[in-house]
Amino acid sequence: TLWEVGRDDTGKPILKPNTDIVMKRDVDFSIQFKDVLYFRENDEKGTVDIKYNTMTNYNINKFDFDDYRKDRLGFFKSLVWYYEKETRLLIDLVGDLRKKIDNTKTYVVTLDVDKRILERVSVTFAPEIKDSNRIMTETSLKKLYPNLDVRKSQYHDTIEMHFCNKCPRLANTI
Repeated sequence: TLWEVGRDDTGKPILKPNTDIVMKRDVDFSIQFKDVLYFRENDEKGTVDIKYNTMTNYNINKFDFDDYRKDRLGFFKSLVWYYEKETRLLIDLVGDLRKKIDNTKTYVVTLDVDKRILERVSVTFAPEIKDSNRIMTETSLKKLYPNLDVRKSQYHDTIEMHFCNKCPRLANTI
């Protein structure tokens, strides 16, 4: 479901149903669910090291890596993040739906997930999340899914990545 992010009377973010936009899979959006590949570029050799899991390591030339990567945007991270062993769900809006999106608004896509799947899922918050937002989100998640494994990053309060410096529309919601 596609929702528009709005504000209530107190300025708190809320989700407003967007009834004029109905999403159909493979017509309006595509879904990719993949493991993240971690990489490190070696400029001196013109190669890239790729790590997938503890048993899989590759070293390929930078040209091949760049070619491979361009069709898989969103599924690569720097090798320093390897400890996360992350899997991502990427929803890409396609077709005519993109034309209906108002670039001055913020939208959220929600998915209905089978509760049996959630028994195997864990949620780890980014290191830089504000405690108030983390607690509020964790409380909401626990109300919906009491057995969901939710935790802080092992680097919570130890690093500052300043992700929101480049996204002023989201600065008050993160």
